[in-house]
Amino acid sequence: MSNPAQLAEEFVNEYFGTSLSTEQHALAVQITKEIYWEADPKVMESKVLTMEEWHERVSKFEQDFQTRLNQAVTPQQLADLRFASLWLQRIAGETAKGIFNNPQVSLNHYKLGIKHAEDFIAQGETDSKVRELVLVLYYNAGFTQGEEPFNDVQQAMEYYQLGIKHAEDFIAQGETDSKVRELVLSMYDNYSSTYGNIGQIGQVIQLLPMEGLWSWISLDIFPK
Repeated sequence: MSNPAQLAEEFVNEYFGTSLSTEQHALAVQITKEIYWEADPKVMESKVLTMEEWHERVSKFEQDFQTRLNQAVTPQQLADLRFASLWLQRIAGETAKGIFNNPQVSLNHYKLGIKHAEDFIAQGETDSKVRELVLVLYYNAGFTQGEEPFNDVQQAMEYYQLGIKHAEDFIAQGETDSKVRELVLSMYDNYSSTYGNIGQIGQVIQLLPMEGLWSWISLDIFPK
């Protein structure tokens, strides 16, 4: 049996580097370990979580974060817990689809994450890592909605549109995080690909200038 704690630490470090606060890093590792790796039969072998045990664990994390958010006082405490709340839904969505092969549960987690994200934005959250996860959730929801078994192209494009709008707002407000800019490009790319898949080539052509702009920006050649 592999070590899920070590795998979680390696995954978070590779994904975020050194960009997280100490608390964000600790929460991300804990969530990744207990929600993803401990549900993976290749890692846990005979001790793997069942879907019911996994769902109960996700629910406990969710309840704990909501309670702690209500008790948080400082902007950093709020940012750390908001980050953890969104990371939980992102990891839960990927686990539901990738390990339990349940795209509906996956989509439900992305939708719940988006609901939280909209609340956090409305409350004035500006932490870069929270903003990054806002965009990831919109991207993942759009991608999942456009695939089997849903094949809901219109809803997929709406998620991409909303994600792009938030990203452009973040940039206009002075956000310089490179991953935020990369996610804008990814969403434009998927947005135009979705139009192409349904034969609306004119819409694809209209989006090309914006894709080109964000391709430039994602190269990180402009001053931050």
